[in-house]
Amino acid sequence: MATIPIMGAAAAIIDATAAATFAAMARTPDLILGPLDSGAGLDTISVDCISGIEDTTRAVLAAGCTRPFSLGLEYRPLSQLVNIVNSGWQRVLGFEQVLEEAGIAYGPENFLACHWERKPASDLLDEYLDSLPSLQHLPFDALVCVNDDSALGAYLSLKRHGISIPEQVCLTGFDGIPDDQLVDPQITTSALDFDYFADEAVRMISERINEKLTDAPHAPARHLSVHTHLLERGTTAR
Repeated sequence: MATIPIMGAAAAIIDATAAATFAAMARTPDLILGPLDSGAGLDTISVDCISGIEDTTRAVLAAGCTRPFSLGLEYRPLSQLVNIVNSGWQRVLGFEQVLEEAGIAYGPENFLACHWERKPASDLLDEYLDSLPSLQHLPFDALVCVNDDSALGAYLSLKRHGISIPEQVCLTGFDGIPDDQLVDPQITTSALDFDYFADEAVRMISERINEKLTDAPHAPARHLSVHTHLLERGTTAR
């Protein structure tokens, strides 16, 4: 069973192709919560993940870091990150673009991939740090994490290993969840205005419902990308 996040008529699609699913959804006032190829003909609202990760990556470079790692994501060459709609690959693109601009060499060794949750991130970093011959000369001086939950997992692992934040390693997240402020130092993050995102989603689906009720012509698909804003906190305050 594949489930698709939508507003409007919620649906669980069983043994159906993506094309058939989107065709069925296009006949109802639905809204995809996330990026989607515009050719699908459906309204979407998504987070601007590229610029959000660019902001956090620039934050660690501004703090003097020269060896940033990405936590939570897999490496893909920049040449393959063209016209991407997947939010994960968009974050890879944002990270790599900033390193390219700064003239910092990078490759697969700069990426530590894991599930985007606190424990998997913590476990992965524990395993990685335990494999190093020394914690005095780390291969990285910053961790640009895919989201806040993985950043919190990384925070716990770094603390367990006696690694100082931000003196040895700067740390950033993405989302802006309240838990970022429960640790010391607090976590720098690219924060989404969740209220604005929800308001815009309701507005977009309401407009489609009104079209149905008033027999108004169906307007072309609309795609809204919501920007994040950088919250610079203690984990990048060198």
